[in-house]
Amino acid sequence: ERDEVASLAKGVLFGNAYRLTEPTVRAEFFTNKCITAAKLKGVALVRTPDLFFIAQYLSNKEDENFARLCREAILSTSGEIVTFPTPPIVISTKLTERIDKKSK
Repeated sequence: ERDEVASLAKGVLFGNAYRLTEPTVRAEFFTNKCITAAKLKGVALVRTPDLFFIAQYLSNKEDENFARLCREAILSTSGEIVTFPTPPIVISTKLTERIDKKSK
């Protein structure tokens, strides 16, 4: 609503589908209808588990370059699921160890 801003803000929809289900067995996060609407409006779609390692990495290390790459991934995605860069270091946790064991 500010007078000095001429363009609309970037739309981002965060999907936390099946939050009580193990990440390795979750179905699609966004319905076809949601994806169609996101394409029409230029909205970026973010699956919340995709943020897990990013948040874990950035909470333990100050890395402005990596944080910038993540923001750029969101801003450059229009009507699709955001593909984030891989953190330079993945910190192992009990949750990640369980996921790794189940996927083998």
